[in-house]
Amino acid sequence: MTQIETFYQATMRFLFILISLPTFTLAGVKLDNTLQIDSEYVLKLVSLFIISIAGGVSSSFIKTSFDESMKSPAISKILIGAFLGTTSGLLMVEQFNLGFFSTLLPVFVVASLAAPIMVFYLSWFSNKETQEEIKAKIKERMGVDK
Repeated sequence: MTQIETFYQATMRFLFILISLPTFTLAGVKLDNTLQIDSEYVLKLVSLFIISIAGGVSSSFIKTSFDESMKSPAISKILIGAFLGTTSGLLMVEQFNLGFFSTLLPVFVVASLAAPIMVFYLSWFSNKETQEEIKAKIKERMGVDK
C-alpha cells in the first residue's frame, strides 16, 4: 500500500471518496445493521453512468471555438458530459418517477450536447476581458463608483 506523500494526492483521494459516497449509499439498503448492495440497482446505476460517459465521449467530437485555448478539451468534455448526464439521469428518475432504462436516451443526449455548451461557457467566463465586462456591468447596476 502506498503512502500519501503530497497534499494534492490526499485531496484527490478525499474528493474521489466524497464523490463516490452518494452512489454507494444510494445503491445500498441497510438491513439488520449490515449494508447489503442491491445488485439490480447497481446494474441500473452503472448502466446510467456508462451511457453518460458515452455521451461525454461523443461530445468530445463536437468542436467549439475555445478548444484551441484549452489544454485538453476532450478530457474536460468527457468529464463534464459524464457529470451532467449522470446528474440529469438521477434527477429524471427521482423527480419524474421514470425508470432507469427509459432515461438512457435522454441522458446520452444531455451528456452529448450539454458538455460542449458548458465548456464554451466555462472558457468564456474564464476569459479576462469577459470578467472585466461582467465586473463593470455589476458595478454599473449596483451604482458603485469606480
